[in-house]
Amino acid sequence: MDHRLWTMDIKNIYMYNIRKFIAPLIAGALFINLNTNAQTLPAPSPEIPKNWHLLDLKKDGFYGISLAPAYELVKGKKSKTVLVGVIDSGVDTAQKDLKPVLWVNPKEIAGNGKDDDKNGYTDDIHGWNFLGGPGGKANYTETTEEVREYNRLKGKYSALTATTAIDRKEYAYWLKVKTVYDTTVNKAKVETEQYAPILNALMVTSGYIKRDLKLAADASFKQEDLAKLSTGNDTLAQSKMVWESIFNQGDGDADNASVIKDITEYTAKLNNDLNPDLTSRQRIVGDNPDVWDTKPYGSNLIKFPDAMHGTGVSGLIGAVRGNNYGIDGVADNVRIIGIKAVPN
Repeated sequence: MDHRLWTMDIKNIYMYNIRKFIAPLIAGALFINLNTNAQTLPAPSPEIPKNWHLLDLKKDGFYGISLAPAYELVKGKKSKTVLVGVIDSGVDTAQKDLKPVLWVNPKEIAGNGKDDDKNGYTDDIHGWNFLGGPGGKANYTETTEEVREYNRLKGKYSALTATTAIDRKEYAYWLKVKTVYDTTVNKAKVETEQYAPILNALMVTSGYIKRDLKLAADASFKQEDLAKLSTGNDTLAQSKMVWESIFNQGDGDADNASVIKDITEYTAKLNNDLNPDLTSRQRIVGDNPDVWDTKPYGSNLIKFPDAMHGTGVSGLIGAVRGNNYGIDGVADNVRIIGIKAVPN
């Protein structure tokens, strides 16, 4: 797999859970500066079942995939194991609900440091990390495709026109790259400006709340902790409103630290579009993304701190069914091949 094959769609899907915070965050940041009385938040919507995506519209009232009727349709038929490659941020190989359904390379001996099956990937037991490097490292902030391609081609084509360019086909490709690059950079500039006051507001309001809750500086709080706050102070009441708005957008498990961390990482990625580190790939992974015939690169480690999204996707596909732990996966006879190829 070449890094050029990544699409912006993958990145957009990966960042969805972060970007959905933008509207309430902006509203909250602006609200902090208003000298108005705190208003009562609207009643929260009824809780959506965690397995809503599996349900049936007619039977259950949710736009799910109607999994139960589908299983009834194939009941009694012989099942065949399907290998599913999850090209994402990696997979938590120790996750209880996924461990039994992880693909295990039958031709590879784990941990012997050899490429037993001669496929070019040493110890690829459960998959491969195309962003991995020696010493257990990973390139978390890989430069986006259009930014890297723009910088690769601009010296050759930025001063040329369709008339003066010798390679017309590559010049046309350059124009497409430049269009996407301009869109990406403009978006990064706008969102960077938006997020600066947002992060500041979140940090400040977190401080007010933690002080009232008598929490340590490195401690965190969740939505249920907001009910313990004093309400006589307008600043504290406004801080509470901001975080209630934030938590109401999530799944109920987030704390203030994870929200701030997610947005901080996202702004770091935006900054990498504006000020790209064009040497990180070679420095960490060891290959040159501009050379297509590079020998196999990466590592066999697919579990990293940023593997949450890939783990979640893998769970939706094939988490062990009927074990009363977590969610039930859609398929009951799959093996997940973890492929880490999507950075933060």
